[in-house]
Amino acid sequence: MQPREGGPQTVYDLIKDQLGGARVSDRENPEGTTIGTASALLLRANSSRLAFVVVNLSANVMFVRPSRPATTAAGIRLAANGGALAVVWTDDLLLPAREWNIIADAGAGNAYYALEV
Repeated sequence: MQPREGGPQTVYDLIKDQLGGARVSDRENPEGTTIGTASALLLRANSSRLAFVVVNLSANVMFVRPSRPATTAAGIRLAANGGALAVVWTDDLLLPAREWNIIADAGAGNAYYALEV
């Protein structure tokens, strides 16, 4: 992808061009900031969401799961101190649009929801 004439493009412009007009929304923890040992809503279902990234900033292992409550036995593991998950429609089909839940394995911690496209 070439920069536009008249100056450099921003990353937001590149994403918009690449995804046919999609808008990018940076939002920290849209549903909540503390994740505990009970399954909690991480992302509401959104049929317009094309991608998202979640980064686990806590000292606890966390698990995320689409469409159902997350458990430590049934979920995608996010390692402590930096475990991450990126979900993109081109690779993961309908998964970005689904509701996502999260749970910590022990104690409360913070998950950082980094980006929604």
